[in-house]
Order: sequence, then C-alpha cells, then structure tokens
Amino acid sequence: MEYTTDFDQKKFLTLIDNDLELFRSLVGVFAEDYPVVLANLRQAISDKDGAAVEKSGHRIKGNVRNFYSDKLAAQALQIEEAGRESNFSELMTKVDSLEVGLKDLERDLQLCLQHLQTEAT
Repeated sequence: MEYTTDFDQKKFLTLIDNDLELFRSLVGVFAEDYPVVLANLRQAISDKDGAAVEKSGHRIKGNVRNFYSDKLAAQALQIEEAGRESNFSELMTKVDSLEVGLKDLERDLQLCLQHLQTEAT
C-alpha cells in the first residue's frame, strides 16, 4: 500500500506487535490531539510566546515519531527550534505546511488501519 506521507507501516506494526486495537486507539488519540496542539501553536505564535511554540512543536514531533514519519518530525523540529530561539519569521507558513502533512498522515493511518482490518476478516 502506498501512502502520501513517509509513514513506515512495517516499523510501526512491529512496534505495536500488529495489535489492531492498539493501532485504532493510537490513531484516535492522534486525530483528537493534533488539531488542539495546532490551535495552541497558532495562538502561541500570535502571542509571540516562544516557550509555548517550542512545547507544541516538541509535542507534535513526538506524536509523529510514533508513526515513523521522519519528514513531519523534521518539520515539527524546525518549529520547536524556532520557538526556542523566539524566531517567529515565516512560522505560520511552516505551521500551515505541517498541518497539511498531519492531515495526510491521519488519512494514511486510517487507510492502513482499514486495509489491515479488511485483511483480518
């Protein structure tokens, strides 16, 4: 199965020992969490709150690393570092790009889960 993101299905399934219930749960948590973190991130940028930007970038980085998405983790790291340095230049553009990637990752995870569930039946 091909994905639009660099989600590594093989590594992820090995990590969770092919547990589809755990997969479903992790996808649910991710899908609920990242929009809230993105909203907090945008507010932190508006407030010029570098520490909050750094924290939100770090949280997203950790979330996408769970799914072995190195490209999204690198994008989140750039945002985390910009927050640490209080560098707000073009940060909203980076967040917008990250949001597209996060939505793509969520879609890829849902597709993978559906495919695996179909195979299991």
